Amino acid sequence: MELNYETVKELQKNHTVKEMADIFGFSVTTMGRRLASLGLTKLTNRTDIKDEDVVDDWNNGLTIVEIAKKYNASHDTITKRLKKHGIECSRVEGIKKHFKRTHADKWLDIKEDLDKGVSLTSVREKHCIRYTKLLELMELNSYKYKSDVLLSDLNNRIDGVKNSTELFYLNNIKDYYLEFNELPTKHQLASIANRTINTVISAVRRYNLNQFILNSRASYLVSIILRELQKLKISYDLNNRSILSGNGRHLEIDIYLPDYNLGIEVNPVSTHSVDFGKLGLSSKTYHQDKSLLAEEKGVGLIQFYDADYHDARRFEVFKEQLRALVSNKTKLGARKCSVQLIDAKICNQFLNKYHFQGMERSSSARFGLYHGDNLVGVLTLGKSRYTKDEFEIVRYCMDPNVIVMGGFSKLFKYALKDIKAGSRIVSYMDLNKRLRASNVYENHGFQFDGLTRPDYVWVKRYGTETLSRYNTTKSKLVAEGYDSSKSEVEIMIDRGYFRVFGSGSKRYVFNVSWKVLFLMV
Repeated sequence: MELNYETVKELQKNHTVKEMADIFGFSVTTMGRRLASLGLTKLTNRTDIKDEDVVDDWNNGLTIVEIAKKYNASHDTITKRLKKHGIECSRVEGIKKHFKRTHADKWLDIKEDLDKGVSLTSVREKHCIRYTKLLELMELNSYKYKSDVLLSDLNNRIDGVKNSTELFYLNNIKDYYLEFNELPTKHQLASIANRTINTVISAVRRYNLNQFILNSRASYLVSIILRELQKLKISYDLNNRSILSGNGRHLEIDIYLPDYNLGIEVNPVSTHSVDFGKLGLSSKTYHQDKSLLAEEKGVGLIQFYDADYHDARRFEVFKEQLRALVSNKTKLGARKCSVQLIDAKICNQFLNKYHFQGMERSSSARFGLYHGDNLVGVLTLGKSRYTKDEFEIVRYCMDPNVIVMGGFSKLFKYALKDIKAGSRIVSYMDLNKRLRASNVYENHGFQFDGLTRPDYVWVKRYGTETLSRYNTTKSKLVAEGYDSSKSEVEIMIDRGYFRVFGSGSKRYVFNVSWKVLFLMV
């Protein structure tokens, strides 16, 4: 049949677009285009598709794309039918729904492989699923990584071993396996075997023990960071135990960058929470102690948590700081820069790009350091959170790709213009993210006023969700319907959250005197 205006016009009287598409051997979409090219309106009243069937398909988990394919209809046709019944069905929601359903549908196949003793890495690659999503599925289905097949393989391996060192590690793996219902990671094996991580890594390689070693969350996070370092061609040293040594202590730096004297600590929830018992931390000050020791040794130290990876903005700031290490930095003198008040929008855009903590809302004054039209630094000032007569430096941040000699001094002098003599200015220097051991506050007349106690946040296992402890007080949890006979800690652990303590802060105080103000003029 010839496809022309008169023929198609006549067919339209008694046929749907789908039926015409079948007649001419086109898809529905192509048929619609051909109608448009002939100046004819595409009919969307598909009488062969019932609204209730489309709604049922959507409620049963099918996406718009899948429903459209089922009925050989257009995306718009299905969308209109759903919206007619009050169902919002954006493309983004459809994509999310698709992947959620797809992963859920894969679980039986995934479980079958896990039961056979297939490694998590192999399962992830086979089923094209992210490591975090795989762990979430295992947690959702209360699955423990244990299989009779794997245990049998382990026993057979032990029975055939003659080397005493190999047998030592295999027996430790088996003991751990029987107690915790999962294989140990290299770090966990090092702990129970009382050996250094480098010794264990060497033994795993020498005796081919990889099939009995679980890829840890730490290993996963390390691999992500190493990938970024490799892109930038930054050399690194893994599991360095020589830098943070002394007084009988030999603390390990997970990733050390010798060219920049910078360490990166990888802190997954599973081994850096105080609520994981034998596998977690025993001290709430562990991260603070390590940060202070690094400072003492003149080493910058970044404490990198699961949440830093899952928060897209924070992870981008982290990558920006790494890129800045190798960038050709612009060097400026403060005299070539000017300071001016800036509005919250401009300030927060800058902070979100370069500061780990991001934007803030508590400041009453925001000062920007400009080189020409380029904003290169920000300092914000507000009323102290704790004392009436105090002011607080809420944020201080510089573009990591620019070096401004005297930049802080120029910003601070400008900020002091409206501060009365007798006032105090405080600042809290976060110890979690120290790119270098130098101290800008002590260099500008601030006095050290003590350490703040490390605070904690509640983190979902694998770091996918973080809650402030101020939003999870017992009173608030009870108001939400949780058991009043349980403590905050018991309730939150029951919900699948664990406490992760940070490094705390160093508090600095600057006393504003007439002499200071005079010298600032």
